[in-house]
This record gives sequence, C-alpha cells and structure tokens, in this order.
Amino acid sequence: MNTNELLFLKGVPAVLLKKERCLTISDLHIGIEFRLREEGLHFENATEIMARKISRLCDIHKVKDLIIMGDVKDSISFPEREEREAIRVFFSILSDKNIRIVRGNHDARIDAVLESMKFDI
Repeated sequence: MNTNELLFLKGVPAVLLKKERCLTISDLHIGIEFRLREEGLHFENATEIMARKISRLCDIHKVKDLIIMGDVKDSISFPEREEREAIRVFFSILSDKNIRIVRGNHDARIDAVLESMKFDI
C-alpha cells in the first residue's frame, strides 16, 4: 500500500483507506468523561457527540468498514455501569455500520459489554 491510497482526514484523528472505503480510528476511551467528572471536569454527551461525528464521517466518505484500533473504553478492567451504558449508546448510534474492533490494553471484557451486538472483535 502506498500513501496515495490513504487519506488523512483534516482536523480529525482518522485515516481513510480510499480503495477499500475503510475508516480507521483509535483510542476512543469511551467513558473517560465519568472519570474526569470526579476530578471536576464535565463533558455532557461526549460519547454521543463523538459517535455522531464518526457516523457523519462514514456517510460523507461512503465508508464500507469502520475499524477501531484499540482502547474503545477508558477503564482497563470491567467498566462500571455508566461506562457500559455509554459504550452501548455509542455503538447503537453506529449500528448501521460494519464495525471491526482490534483490542487495545483498555479493552478487557469489551466482548462482554457488547455481547448483544454483532461485532468482529
């Protein structure tokens, strides 16, 4: 693969494999807003906003496959209830996309959180 086949999306941490119509993203850290809230920082609807932006990118670039390259969730162990719900909301917004997940070091038990959804993990 040469660099002419890649499109680095301006202002967005994502790469589009042009020929395959495949968008790659990483390090979402869904649920980080709950940990930051404990430190006094508040981000309302951060997960939902992120999911809608990714969905728009997929639509704009006519993406066939969305690959998430690790660290879907923020917690390293099994996530707390709020984080699990945020993960489910995120993936329900993107439910019409063909998603593949490559596990990162934060993604232990991600399959248990997403068990009712069909993903290639």
